[in-house]
Amino acid sequence: FNFELLKKYKDFPYFRSVQTCLASINQAAPIFLLTSLFGVKYAGYFVLCRTVMLAPVTLIAKSVNDALMPNIAERIRNKENVASLILKSTSMLAFIAFIPSMIFFFFGKELFQFIFGDDWSKSGEYASWFAVWMFFNFINRPSVSAVPALNLEKKLLLNSLANTFLAFGGFYLGYFLFENDVDSIILYSILGIIPQIYILLFVYFKAKRV
Repeated sequence: FNFELLKKYKDFPYFRSVQTCLASINQAAPIFLLTSLFGVKYAGYFVLCRTVMLAPVTLIAKSVNDALMPNIAERIRNKENVASLILKSTSMLAFIAFIPSMIFFFFGKELFQFIFGDDWSKSGEYASWFAVWMFFNFINRPSVSAVPALNLEKKLLLNSLANTFLAFGGFYLGYFLFENDVDSIILYSILGIIPQIYILLFVYFKAKRV
């Protein structure tokens, strides 16, 4: 039994459990807020939008995480360059995600109308802006995978906390300033990329110093 390893990663269960709880809140927030501010049918539009767009992202993200986590940890143990692996993996994911994200951004409404019918065009409007959030959520997978090995669980927790405040803030700003569901989704998506860009940059520069 390795007590040194236990001591080194003693904060992992605490910070990760709270962070996982916040992540669940962040997932439920758009549905709750759309329902309470605009009505249950708008939450339904968002559920369809998110389900369609996140299904492939979740599958690929899990594969990336499973492949990178042990590789990053091993490189750190061997005092090898891990920043280059994070940068290369992030760039590869950005290359994969760029064209689909642009298609959804410019033609989201038309795609959803064609596939699901005119009644679901609102989901396509949401998808046009949710694609921005999805792109950054997808490409930050290598950075998130590196968090445990770099002992950055506390930073990830604070980042998730900021993400929660920005998510609620985006919806309430859209509601009080514009009284419009699409504007709320726009603000939610744009504000939501701030924590994702932060974790991308912070992890990369931290990895360069290892």
